[in-house]
Amino acid sequence: LPPALLAELSALLKPSPRGELGPGAPAEPDARAIAHEATEATEDDVIHIGALVGAATSDNAARRALTTVITIAEMRPGPETVRALAEALPAAVQAGAFEETARAAEFLAAHADEPGLAESVQAARSVLSAPDLLRECVTRLAADPASRPGRSLLLAAGAAGAEALVSGYIEGDETVRLRLVPLVDEMAESVGPTVGRILRSGDPRLASAAVEMLGATRSRRLQPTIALALEHLDSQVRRAAIAALGADPGPESAAVLQKTLGHWDPETRRLAAREIGTSGVRQAVPALLKVVSEVSLFERNYELKKEVLKSLETLGAAEAVPVLQRLAERPIVLGRKNRELRYLARRVLETIRDADRTGRRGTEQ
Repeated sequence: LPPALLAELSALLKPSPRGELGPGAPAEPDARAIAHEATEATEDDVIHIGALVGAATSDNAARRALTTVITIAEMRPGPETVRALAEALPAAVQAGAFEETARAAEFLAAHADEPGLAESVQAARSVLSAPDLLRECVTRLAADPASRPGRSLLLAAGAAGAEALVSGYIEGDETVRLRLVPLVDEMAESVGPTVGRILRSGDPRLASAAVEMLGATRSRRLQPTIALALEHLDSQVRRAAIAALGADPGPESAAVLQKTLGHWDPETRRLAAREIGTSGVRQAVPALLKVVSEVSLFERNYELKKEVLKSLETLGAAEAVPVLQRLAERPIVLGRKNRELRYLARRVLETIRDADRTGRRGTEQ
């Protein structure tokens, strides 16, 4: 630059000293104050530093380690990678790495039947039975039944997962129970033996709730377990079993209810007869008619026949008319009880005939 212009530019760049009234640069710069201002942490700085520190903790390291192992195992599944997965899982479970652990469970489930991997997979899946982890699964599913991680982990845990699910159902309120029922059906193969152990333990409260849970699923795969509850010593458990059978109108439950008409406990027999009518189990009509046709002097059969007649009336079973006709016309030789049965038989006959006449008029119209 020309000397004159250079001198003018230098004057413009040179800071003017700070005066009493106007701004400007101090005569002597305060290096300590400048350094403090430049290095003072802001709120964003604190958040960033906290994130960096958090990422360096052992919990996050366990998450990252499991994620890395899963990624490698998905690319090259083999005994070595599955064993590495088993080694990474305990720390991840301890650290609460829920989503990462669920991803590992899905990987193990996908390779459980592959030759050469079954043993390694079984060893890795045993880690997924940690009680705290399974309780967390049930809690999440109770809040959100569509939770994929919770579902994956419970299914992978097998019997331990079923136990956690049944406990969560028994201890939960009505809303929680409704949300857990679909998963109970999905895990029927594991839930059945779990409820069987509860029935054998003898605790009536737990047994009744567990049987009620099975009935709510309406799963035919769980009918054998419900049938076991009919032999429980507590009458409330047997009552819950009969109600559970009545909730499913399928042939399996109908067969069990018919068999229960010959149960060793009189009250259970009467409950079964009543449930057949209440639930509309028309397949059981022949079994009901067999009970009515029997001639017995025992009080227990008398009470049972009363319940059977009421159920036949509820069902409106036209095929029962011949048997009911014979009972209604039976000579009075046994006193009050026989008269009451004859009266009930006539009432049932009249109900069935009225329903038949109404049906014919409706057809003609």
